[in-house]
Amino acid sequence: FYHCKTLLDRGCDVLFVPALVSLSRTNYCCPKMMGLPDMIKAGLNLEPEQLISPVIDVKENPRWERSWVEAAYNLGVKDRSLALGAVKRGWMAWAAAQSAMARHEIAVPRMIQDSFNEADKTSSGRKWPVTGLMGHAYVLYDVFGAGVLDMVSSFGKAITPEMVPEEAALAEVKTIFEGEKLWAFEAHILGASFYLLRNHLVDRIIFVSSFSCGPASIIEDYIEDEAERQGIPFLGLVVDEHTGHLGLLTRIETFMDATAGVSMPGALVSQVASGQKLSVLHGLHTQSLGAPSSGPVKVQPFTDTGVSRMDGSRPLRTDADAGSGKLASARPPVAWARGPENSSRPGILTMGNLHIPLRSLFHECGVDVLTPPELSDRLVALGRELAPEFICYPMVALLGQCRELCRAGASRIAMVMGKGRCRLGWYAQVMENLLRRAGYDVEVVGFDSPFPWRERGSVFLRQAQKIMGKPAAGAVIRGASLALSKLLLLEQAEEMLRELRAYEIPRGTGDRLYTGFLRDLDAASSIGACTSAFGRFRRACMEVPTTGEPAVTVSIVGEIYVLNESFVNKDIERVLGSLEERVRVKRDLTVMSWLKRHILAVPSSILRETRVKRAAAPYLGLCVGGHGLESVGESVLAARSRVDGVIHLLPFTCMPEVVAQSILVRVAEDLDVPILSLVLSEQTGAVGLKTRLEAFVDLLWGRKRSSSKCAGRYPVSFGNQLPGRTGE
Repeated sequence: FYHCKTLLDRGCDVLFVPALVSLSRTNYCCPKMMGLPDMIKAGLNLEPEQLISPVIDVKENPRWERSWVEAAYNLGVKDRSLALGAVKRGWMAWAAAQSAMARHEIAVPRMIQDSFNEADKTSSGRKWPVTGLMGHAYVLYDVFGAGVLDMVSSFGKAITPEMVPEEAALAEVKTIFEGEKLWAFEAHILGASFYLLRNHLVDRIIFVSSFSCGPASIIEDYIEDEAERQGIPFLGLVVDEHTGHLGLLTRIETFMDATAGVSMPGALVSQVASGQKLSVLHGLHTQSLGAPSSGPVKVQPFTDTGVSRMDGSRPLRTDADAGSGKLASARPPVAWARGPENSSRPGILTMGNLHIPLRSLFHECGVDVLTPPELSDRLVALGRELAPEFICYPMVALLGQCRELCRAGASRIAMVMGKGRCRLGWYAQVMENLLRRAGYDVEVVGFDSPFPWRERGSVFLRQAQKIMGKPAAGAVIRGASLALSKLLLLEQAEEMLRELRAYEIPRGTGDRLYTGFLRDLDAASSIGACTSAFGRFRRACMEVPTTGEPAVTVSIVGEIYVLNESFVNKDIERVLGSLEERVRVKRDLTVMSWLKRHILAVPSSILRETRVKRAAAPYLGLCVGGHGLESVGESVLAARSRVDGVIHLLPFTCMPEVVAQSILVRVAEDLDVPILSLVLSEQTGAVGLKTRLEAFVDLLWGRKRSSSKCAGRYPVSFGNQLPGRTGE
């Protein structure tokens, strides 16, 4: 943003900011890279003609080059073949630069210096000790991380990600399940780290990331784990605009001093003693050492002998110390974490009331599953003890539930996921790795969409068998039908509850009725019983006295987990419905609405998604993963439908929603609709959140009264009408 603002202040008329969606057919780039042009346009209040933003999308858009032809046309180049030729030459130049940096073992700053020549090598001899310096180029070499490379190099040779050939890094990252689907730049960083660690080409490794970087929170765990396996010291550094140069230097100096006694990899000591000259990346390049390395070193199963902390331990809380604040000096044994009974029972991770239909599905299939208790501060604390520092809040909560399920005896835990643009697809693998490192003997089984069936059906069935075995087809159909019925009725009951909360007398009656309905629905063993339970709930709601007072209408948008998990959002819908000023809450994103669109392909849901995308297009033209695009589109549609305000909920560090949050500021200005973005984490307090909601609702009522919207908009004779009731 600062770079663009500076260019505009200097008189620049047009900014050229490409959108990086994917650089290969197997993975994506970071959601923030996808949404960067739209964020800049919204943040700097640019007109469309002030921004030229071609797209690179190798994975999903085979015609992505056309956007570059259009960009060239806007810049005055009318020859299509000339523009396409320039794109191809640029791509080749980028690939050549990558190859040159790896072949000559130079970092990015050297590559862009005029003084560089092909004959110059940065490593005429190997200096000990050698440090792997991993991180994004825009962190290591830009203003926030400026000087880190020089600091590290002053203690010996530093190896950065671009010094590792792309093919070597890719081969290494493929050693983890679906590693080729990792984000493009992070895949190379992780693969380079694996190569250096597994081949013992470094004596210590430092990973530098920017504050709240989403992909970094995933790969950092893998790097730290591999360093621990190989017995190589690891240091994680986080930088942002508040990072002090001296503080950073002090941390690096301390780490270097603490690891100064680390010896060279034994296989190379004799070569150094004999005076042989070595390339920094031993065995990587035929130009340096003849034959390349034979491939990744096979890693032995994890043992307790590896270390990643400077003190040689990995502090973890034991079960006994969970509430005392004490730290254990080492990992607890596996026997501590495993439940003594029912060790073969699988567990499932849920959100909101999803456990009700899921439990029915598994019960019909003859599987007695374990479900975690309702989320609480205790469970979240259990998750935070193991979670990476900047991982998003949903994974912290789910990790706490995993630990509780492990204690109850679960050996396998099922969760819904799907590798794409956001981090959700990596939850299962990362959580399993964290749990195993903490001593839990458990497998986290991820369920992706089975469609298209030809491509994904077999994988889905294999995963399902791990949890359900091989139930009869009839049992699966009965279970799925019962689960879908419960989901549909839950969605309808929730909508009735939102309506009732806005007008009920006395307050809280609807919530009591809804609690009873959930209990009855959970106990229902047939579709008929489910329908009867819903009928009783509906009739009870219609008998509740209601007021004819008007209410402000608030639409809630955001990430699906925080929208549907009441503990995480501090029961925001109930709080809004209980305020002194009446509030009618609207929310479109539910579990059932997601299933209707992505699994059942219901035409009305597909049409709704199309409308949302079209509404978002002027502000966010690309899907950035998660529900970022939906948050923008739903907010636009809400403003057009004349709601009084929008509340945007997002987990701390959520990449797609961070993109949406910055763009919603422009949406609020253009459409004159108040939008309140609430960032949720384990540090969010219910009282503070309620105070913000009260102030926001007061603002909405002030706007409503000042514009005289009350007159004629709400029927004074509202009575006790509810959805589906004809009235009197």
